[in-house]
Amino acid sequence: MEMTRHRLFLALILLALSLTAPGAALGESVSLRDQAGRTVVVKRPVKRVVSLAPSVTEIIYAVSGADLIVGATRFSDAPPEAKRLPRVGTYVRPNMERITALAPDLVIGVKDGNPIWTVDSLERLAIPFFAIHPRDVNGLLGAIRLVGGAIGRAKEGARVARELAARIAGVRERVRAAAGVRVFVQEGVDPIVAAGGGTYISDIIRLAGGENVFGHLKGWPKLNVEAVLKARPEVLIIVGMERQKDPASARDRWLLWPEIPAVRNSRVHLVESNLYDRPSPRVVELLEEVARLLHPEIFHR
Repeated sequence: MEMTRHRLFLALILLALSLTAPGAALGESVSLRDQAGRTVVVKRPVKRVVSLAPSVTEIIYAVSGADLIVGATRFSDAPPEAKRLPRVGTYVRPNMERITALAPDLVIGVKDGNPIWTVDSLERLAIPFFAIHPRDVNGLLGAIRLVGGAIGRAKEGARVARELAARIAGVRERVRAAAGVRVFVQEGVDPIVAAGGGTYISDIIRLAGGENVFGHLKGWPKLNVEAVLKARPEVLIIVGMERQKDPASARDRWLLWPEIPAVRNSRVHLVESNLYDRPSPRVVELLEEVARLLHPEIFHR
């Protein structure tokens, strides 16, 4: 009996030590580095997360964080269950009252898009804000790993990033021997706005076996028709036209210029922005779609 009590006493001591050990204590704080270069202090465990961008919402779900996310921005519509989440405004106009009412342990957003006043307001309320900033596909894979780590799902984040990288490599292998195709991705109509170099979309073009004809212009340059005529794209992809009353009108404008190879060869495509404008775990779907538009002889076999 005495030996049994002694063993029970030792077991209780070991349990107490394990609960107070570094990295295991409930309520301990950890310092994380986000993609904006900020150090963010987060208490463990994270139990309530608010997403301030549709792409972030998709990442949280992908890394098995469905049980943690308690609110998201208006257009967070993927995966389908995200549509049932409480709304906290849009990513450019978050509603601070709704965010604070959800009592989040952590708010995750995007460096480009979420206004700086939101970050400042959250910091004053001692609510940590963690930013992602994927400017290319590798940056997206890094963001997935970082979000997984931030919400306590590091293994899931690493697994998702690893699986996506393998699938991306598969697409690249299929287009490896294909001839480069000159591509213009249009992100705005009035004025004409192109996806330039240093953007997520430009990296997708490269991985899909294409050449961004405006890759030498960084960011989102505004263009005129003459610039497009001079660039002579072989494929023209028009993104986000559901925002307009007449989506087909943007395509019809280009049909007036048969001098452009993409127009002459009927390779002007209207696509929805949902997939193109979100650096998300659906990156492989986007990459495969662009690859099919650039290389139908490979992907339509």
